[in-house]
Amino acid sequence: MMHNFMSTFEEYLMIDAIEAGWEALKKKMASIQVFEELISIHNEYLDKILDKSMLGRKETKIAQFITQVFECIQKYCALVHEYQSAVITSESAFEEFLTLKEQFVDQTRFFRRFVAQLAVKGHYRELNGRIMHQDQDQSSDNN
Repeated sequence: MMHNFMSTFEEYLMIDAIEAGWEALKKKMASIQVFEELISIHNEYLDKILDKSMLGRKETKIAQFITQVFECIQKYCALVHEYQSAVITSESAFEEFLTLKEQFVDQTRFFRRFVAQLAVKGHYRELNGRIMHQDQDQSSDNN
């Protein structure tokens, strides 16, 4: 579940945010006349990556929320690292595991709905498509 979320998010960042922007940057670089144009289009490229990564100036609330999701994942990884297979036999560790799982499920459910609403408004459509595809894959795996 966490792995699927991270893989989907990473795929979106690498392909839809960075690589797509890189292709556009390369096309613009072909017509550069002066060095200042290079600086300008490079700054545009970086701004677009930040915006698509939900880390831009306009996306501070989204970035804070994503940080919460990543913190939950990090706590889970630390718990597994600390207890390893004993996470199942240690009652307190298992309770913490269940709490973290519940938090993660709630956070990602909210995140999915939020991204879907933004996609309707024309934002983060690529990410929404990847999330929907991931959800379909998970539901077919569960059947």
